[in-house]
Amino acid sequence: MNTHSFLSRFSQVLVVVAASEALDAAPRYQVTDLGTLGGSFSQGLSVNDAGQVAGLASTATNSAIQAALSTGAANFQNAIPLDSGIGVATGINSLGSYIGTVSTAGGPTPSAFLVSNIGTVSLGTLGGSGSNGRGINEQGDVTGFAEISGNAAEHAFLFRDGLLQDLGTLGGNDSQGNAINNAGQITGWSDVAGDTGFHAFRWQAGQFTDLETLGGSFGEGLSINSAGSVAGYSTLPGDGIQHAALWKPGEPIRDLGSLGGKFSIAYSVNGNHQVVGSSTTAGDLNRHAYVWNGSLLEDLNSLIPDGSNIILTEARGISENGFITGAGKVGAELHAFLLTPDRVAPALTCPANITTTGGQPAAIGQATASDNLDPAPVITSNQPASFPLGETPVTWTATDAAGNRASCVQRVRLPALRINDVAKAEGNSGTTPYTFTVSLLTPAMGTVTVDWATADSSALAGTDYSAAAGTLSFAPGQTSQTVTVNAIGDTILEANETFTVNLSGAAGAAIADGQGVGTLLNDEGPLLRINDVAKAEGNAGITPYTFTVSLSPASAAPVTVNWATANASALANSDYSAASGSLSFAPGQTSQTVTVNGIGDTVLEGNEAFVVNLSAATGATIFDSQGVGTLLNDEGPLLRINDVAKAEGNSGVNAYTFTVSLSPAAVVPVTVNWASANSSAVAGSDYTAAAGSLSFAPGHTSKTITVNATGDTLLEGNEAFVVNLSAATGATIFDSQGVGTLLNDEGPLLRINDVSKAEGNAGINAYAFTVSLSPAATMPVTVNWASANSSALAGSDYVAASGSLNFAPGETTKTITIAAMGDTTVEANEMFAVNLGGAVGATLFDSQGLGSLINDDL
Repeated sequence: MNTHSFLSRFSQVLVVVAASEALDAAPRYQVTDLGTLGGSFSQGLSVNDAGQVAGLASTATNSAIQAALSTGAANFQNAIPLDSGIGVATGINSLGSYIGTVSTAGGPTPSAFLVSNIGTVSLGTLGGSGSNGRGINEQGDVTGFAEISGNAAEHAFLFRDGLLQDLGTLGGNDSQGNAINNAGQITGWSDVAGDTGFHAFRWQAGQFTDLETLGGSFGEGLSINSAGSVAGYSTLPGDGIQHAALWKPGEPIRDLGSLGGKFSIAYSVNGNHQVVGSSTTAGDLNRHAYVWNGSLLEDLNSLIPDGSNIILTEARGISENGFITGAGKVGAELHAFLLTPDRVAPALTCPANITTTGGQPAAIGQATASDNLDPAPVITSNQPASFPLGETPVTWTATDAAGNRASCVQRVRLPALRINDVAKAEGNSGTTPYTFTVSLLTPAMGTVTVDWATADSSALAGTDYSAAAGTLSFAPGQTSQTVTVNAIGDTILEANETFTVNLSGAAGAAIADGQGVGTLLNDEGPLLRINDVAKAEGNAGITPYTFTVSLSPASAAPVTVNWATANASALANSDYSAASGSLSFAPGQTSQTVTVNGIGDTVLEGNEAFVVNLSAATGATIFDSQGVGTLLNDEGPLLRINDVAKAEGNSGVNAYTFTVSLSPAAVVPVTVNWASANSSAVAGSDYTAAAGSLSFAPGHTSKTITVNATGDTLLEGNEAFVVNLSAATGATIFDSQGVGTLLNDEGPLLRINDVSKAEGNAGINAYAFTVSLSPAATMPVTVNWASANSSALAGSDYVAASGSLNFAPGETTKTITIAAMGDTTVEANEMFAVNLGGAVGATLFDSQGLGSLINDDL
């Protein structure tokens, strides 16, 4: 063996590697003292992703140093029990296999060993008297150095498949292997021919690469990552002082600097190019452990909890997921440590929800946060400069120094009134009720009143509808009221007409949307409709989106109509090709097609849409003027959330569990935020508001979200809340909203069934709907009903009708009959609806029955 004794080489084992790309600032760490084997000294040299540490420690008598192993934040244990001599465990992989060196029982000659699931193996020698084990990769390949036969020189070796291979040198006498990556690349040091110094090297498949120095005579590679980057040290010109160095393939050597002192060394580098090591500080000859994340060295002592009883002096190993091991001073002793990156999110408390009577709210408060390691997490919010009417969720986020985040949602409610629009067929005679809903976007704490009145637009009061006015009053907590205006039916072939219902004079709330539009859909003569089309956009070229323009019934005279595309979220000539034209229907012809070309791409994006608008019809009335073309994104994994409907219960909480699906499974992590929001159900009274984030590991395809509903015994309609997905990373949101329906389960409940039958070829065909009351009521029950168009049209496909049902105490069923009109036209199946409303003495559980006119013509 040469003049480097086993103990002097063993001291160099405590020098191992690091390298890095520009990353975020280093996280904070939890620190664990791994103890000793009873003595006053221990040191961690290598760590895997499970937090298992390999190293060495002294025994109770301090007479021997033993190889030591920690199984993830547990104190050191003997790695190989010895009766005498010394030992060290220098490297460990993710399977828990580890490599090291022990002395023989009879003398100081070292012997490299490998411990795996098949037992302990001695690696042998290169013909000389000893060997040392240094590094191990995931395949169980090992590197180190051993004395060769015939002289006292030592050479780096590769141990693979039970064979020890001599790697040779850079032309000098000695070399040493320190680390090996999964590609079989090895780094270490070697004497150089004709040079008194030694150089770092990178070896692969029999080929040495001499790595340059920082100007001095010495350099050593102590670690090599998956990219082939080598970390170690090199001396500076003139003074021979070691500086931490990083060699990246194809780039010049990089001096990583120091913590302010003259000396630094890089011991370990991982695949994220994080480097750990040891350095002196300015004016301080003592060493401090550091981590390098791409720009500067950070003292690890500043990244552990205040008051820790250990001073970290050297960081020897870093795992792929950021565990760090090394040694630090505990009083007069030196102990191995394990640093665990902080992965605990701060504890965050939102300010209380705010409800005002209108206008801007007062101060919304400030969230508070605490953290396990960071004394002052950064708190931010998306508070707008001014709050819109209705309910605004303010999301507060606390972020600690490690980048861990926690969020909570504060609700800021500004009560506001809104009225909807109503469009339906006007009917051929009599009156047709147009029922508008006036909604209070958030429940008010006091009484809210608002005036309403009709006004002419293209429809005229007295001719097309009956003028009306009144005042609505909302009791505290009440969120909706209705206004009914009667349209006057006629058989005139005319365009659709409109009137308005205007809100004014609100007290206790603001008016967000003060005008509801009532559209009297013309139901005479031939009507033109255009459908919607949704399909995958494709990855390249063009995808045709073919819309059908229908004319019903067929006309005895020619009909023409113009059409043109327009942008919605999709943009002309980047997402689809803009187009326009005119369609002509010959007498008796009932359909034409319009084709618009979508432009395929491989961009990971949300669904996009364009529209096709009909205009300037002659010989017919436009009933449905706009077709929507939806370009369904077909790239990357897609996120969807389902709907959930169930009985709300009478008391306590009832869990509504939504499933968020990812398809196909992703090969990278996917995250998505979620938050509940009011619809007709109100957070705090009907359900408990909730928000959070989901994380899909590679290969995972589903996660669940649970929102708790609050049971009650109130006799009320079904209510709903929504769960919205947002801010996805690694995937596209395909269906962003899940609807949770709280089915009222307090009786008695009203339901209406669906009816499906052949329409017949002539005359009328009765469609009888059954309205059920369950259980039977002890008091009279009344409910209004009215037919409404869907794809079937009143006056041409069925006879519009409306009325009221009265259930005497004990009665449980009533019948509604709608007359459909038979024909011999070959057409698609058509539908109309029968809607229930204005129930007294019972709750509407299913308020809409569908009547399907099954086409029976060939």
